Amino acid sequence: MQCRECDAVLPPVARFCLSCGARVEPEAPDSKVDPLLETLKKAIGFQYRIERPLGRGGMGAVYLAHELRRFRVYRGILQYMGGGGVAASADLVLTRRSGTQTASRERDARCARIHGLGRPDATVTRAPHPNLEDLEAVLMKRKAPSCFAQAVFACAVLSPAAAFAQLGEPANDLGVRLGHVHLTVKDVEAQRRFWTEAMGGTLVKNGSLTMIQFPGIFILLQQGQPSAPPAGSIVDHFGFVLKDINAARARWKAANINYTVGAANPNQGYVEAPDGIRVEVFGDPSLPGPIGMDHIHMLLGATEIPAIQAWYAKVLGGLSGTRKTVARAGVTECVYFHRFNVSFSPNDMKRDPTKGRSLDHIGFEVKGLDEFVKRLEESGVQLDSRPEQIPNSSVKAAFLTDPWGTYIELTENLTPSGK
Repeated sequence: MQCRECDAVLPPVARFCLSCGARVEPEAPDSKVDPLLETLKKAIGFQYRIERPLGRGGMGAVYLAHELRRFRVYRGILQYMGGGGVAASADLVLTRRSGTQTASRERDARCARIHGLGRPDATVTRAPHPNLEDLEAVLMKRKAPSCFAQAVFACAVLSPAAAFAQLGEPANDLGVRLGHVHLTVKDVEAQRRFWTEAMGGTLVKNGSLTMIQFPGIFILLQQGQPSAPPAGSIVDHFGFVLKDINAARARWKAANINYTVGAANPNQGYVEAPDGIRVEVFGDPSLPGPIGMDHIHMLLGATEIPAIQAWYAKVLGGLSGTRKTVARAGVTECVYFHRFNVSFSPNDMKRDPTKGRSLDHIGFEVKGLDEFVKRLEESGVQLDSRPEQIPNSSVKAAFLTDPWGTYIELTENLTPSGK
């Protein structure tokens, strides 16, 4: 198979060209069979379900798999490399057991450790698993990018918290990733205490900007008089996943912080920040760190959900899909930005715009903001403000509003390192 744009030779299951970046259409576009997914399903076996695509970046397509026997306790990452690039730098483990056991301790027959992935001294090897006989488990050499992989995949036992945080970093095909939630609050110091002491975030600065950092998201605070809490606007709430939700609940109770247990799932609930900001939380003991970002949740009419999914996919490059609903049985429509998502649930109540409320806007980090904004304008997307440098920081920002009233900030260099 060859790239139609640059004629580069491609593997049979390539999703995009690593030479020129062009999307690769399947040989039979009308076929409903995804060869990549079929390969991964064969390799992983019956006890896992490949739940959803997470994104595409420098290491190819990324999918989430979870163990069927235990709901949301074990999470795994499936990675596919089309060839010619550099794989992730973390060691990866394929295992069917939940928890954080390392491969050296794992006695399960379905366990294959892939050592040295992405290291300079890495070599090519074949993973010793019967289901991998038709796959090449390739450890890419950073100094030899011509080294080729038919497929690299792994279910990650994400034990290092640092590696967990890095999983939120890759941008999608348009250079976009989830960036921040911006809150307008009456008492900035009370909010800082909540997000750092009660929720476990880390206070960081980018020039004059003070932010609270979590794996996958920044919380930005602005002094002001919000017109209303988020509930009632298009963005109803946002959610985090915690490693030990029972310990967190005890901590919130001791601090007199309101927490409501989910009606259908005792492992899920809502904690209330100052200014009426409701935060969904649920537990996942396999989480590598104490807390991580999960989703931003919008409510709107059921007939509008396909349109808003399509808008976030087209304008911001997200991947439309579904996720398992945590609060109750069923699935929720969403758009993925790597392993995080913007979720959409049906609600008949008329929803107000977010601007001016305590959750004023959501933010996406963009690589090459000026060029990205230029493409948006050429496609007919109207901006509220064009890119401007934020004084005394490395951050450049632009604003727009989606057709349903969500105020959106596009930033570049939001992280303190500017990367």
